[in-house]
Amino acid sequence: MEAGGRNRIGSALHPDLSGEERTTLLAAGVAHFNRQEFFAAHEPWEAIWRSTLPEPRDVFQGLVQIAAGLHHFERFARRPSALRLLGRGRRRLTPFAPAACGLDLASLLAALEPWEEWLAKGEGAPPPGRGWGGWGKRTKDIKDCKDLKDRKTRDKKTPGQTPLLLGRG
Repeated sequence: MEAGGRNRIGSALHPDLSGEERTTLLAAGVAHFNRQEFFAAHEPWEAIWRSTLPEPRDVFQGLVQIAAGLHHFERFARRPSALRLLGRGRRRLTPFAPAACGLDLASLLAALEPWEEWLAKGEGAPPPGRGWGGWGKRTKDIKDCKDLKDRKTRDKKTPGQTPLLLGRG
């Protein structure tokens, strides 16, 4: 780390993001995830998570961990790493289900189950839906959720929330 709280490539380690910037980064992560660009998806989510106001921190860290787990599996075939990261992401997101920040977390968590089971077994054909995409195109429904500070305060599931489905059958 260099002087001024910046890392060696020049970006702030703890950026001060506006609500609009947070919303834009969240939507960018969803768009990357839908294109199966898991490493690219985790980058904007990590920027929010590292920011000076990452609330709700566990939502962003959970999204980062799920994207990283999928990246480990898809890119490197690292089943144990993928399973560990997906489990960590699930544990962080579960308290916020059914939804947070305009995202349908319940559907994402349900779609993770067969993948976690398959990764744990270490054998057989992968579950259907290998395409992983499907978080939906309604990124305009994604919202800044910096005021969602604890796990007891979460979105109620409404029809306009962005779906977080991992795959299509």
